[in-house]
Amino acid sequence: MKKLKLYLLTACVFSISMAVQSQSSISMGPGYADDIYYKMFEGVVGVADRAEWDLGFYTSSESYSIITNGGAGIELYVYPYGDTSAWMSIDTNGLAASWPVLFNGEDSWQNGAFNRNSTGHPDYGWGVYSDITQNVVGDSLFVIKLMDGSWKKLWIERKLTSDNKYIFRYADLDNSYEKEKTLKNDDYIGTNFSYFDFQSGSFFDREPNTEDWDILFTKYQAMIPQGVPFPVVGVLNNVGVKANRFHPVTLDFNAWYNQPLDVSRTVVGYNWKWFDMGGMQWHLEDSLLFFIQALDANIYKLYFTYYAGTSSGDIEFMEELVSMVDVDEISADDGKLQLSPNPAQEFVTVIWNTDLGGSAIMHVFDLSGKEVLYRELQINEKAIKQIRLDVSGLHKGMYVISIISAKRVINGKLLIE
Repeated sequence: MKKLKLYLLTACVFSISMAVQSQSSISMGPGYADDIYYKMFEGVVGVADRAEWDLGFYTSSESYSIITNGGAGIELYVYPYGDTSAWMSIDTNGLAASWPVLFNGEDSWQNGAFNRNSTGHPDYGWGVYSDITQNVVGDSLFVIKLMDGSWKKLWIERKLTSDNKYIFRYADLDNSYEKEKTLKNDDYIGTNFSYFDFQSGSFFDREPNTEDWDILFTKYQAMIPQGVPFPVVGVLNNVGVKANRFHPVTLDFNAWYNQPLDVSRTVVGYNWKWFDMGGMQWHLEDSLLFFIQALDANIYKLYFTYYAGTSSGDIEFMEELVSMVDVDEISADDGKLQLSPNPAQEFVTVIWNTDLGGSAIMHVFDLSGKEVLYRELQINEKAIKQIRLDVSGLHKGMYVISIISAKRVINGKLLIE
């Protein structure tokens, strides 16, 4: 299990209810022209023109994910009438009318449009992995509609895994202007994706380094309630960032631990707003909060306060640092608090079996995230590692007890009955 990172320096020895707030804003520009890369509590770390790319290739040598710029109008179709032997004789009968469009999955950055027909290893949707060569060899042809309305046929010929290289071929539908490209993905290690633009025929880097951002304000394709993919404006999590959603709750709600943090990239997504067709204006969803575990391992609360729409692409939101403690990611050697009795009524004995390294602070929080008890502990490591706590003034319900020192964080859940 991953070791918890602790940021417990002098005055920073606080936990779940920290009440450090910031009113923040970003601008995607008129027509939502820009992608905005954002780091929690630090601000915008990158701005990129969304219309500058067509394809994205996941940079890891162990990944075979290829995405399309669906938010800018790219449409991808798999050729239904044959395999790669049909490259010179593609039949476009039914194209865009009956061929299903492929779009990036909402759950994961690894689930790109080219991977949507994957059946699992060794089939990655556009090609099949060979145990002999350890490469993926393309077995499907694709037709792609670009932003300017033009069409190309496309064949991802192979990925050379050991060299982290893609080789692919494209041409006009009448076989003219055929090109073959080789992408050296190791040139882009440090970012999630390398990018390709058909118009210039070039590869390029447009992202900040993966470790430098938490969320992305962008336009992407989502499956809307009508059951069809549709371009939406929203927020996507970076790889490694987790989040959860609470609705309806009051804005002072801080009990992020009431449900698991989700690794899906669309937990925040797009439906924190809705459009009033009668009044022809955007509205924010009431009583909606998100909690985000950023790459720094801290937990941040986020809720939206303003959405301008397409005229300016301006978005305003409140972010609040609510926890430097993730109860679910404390490693086993940090241990857990032993609470006796549990459930308790008047007194509970709190016992720990790990070295706290001197002084520590004990916090007790209710499920709203409100701190209800606080104790400064001067620990004699030669003594019994326990404290008897008077809980007779607490209401019935569940509580989180957290002991924090410069060396350790130990947590436990207490039921008062």
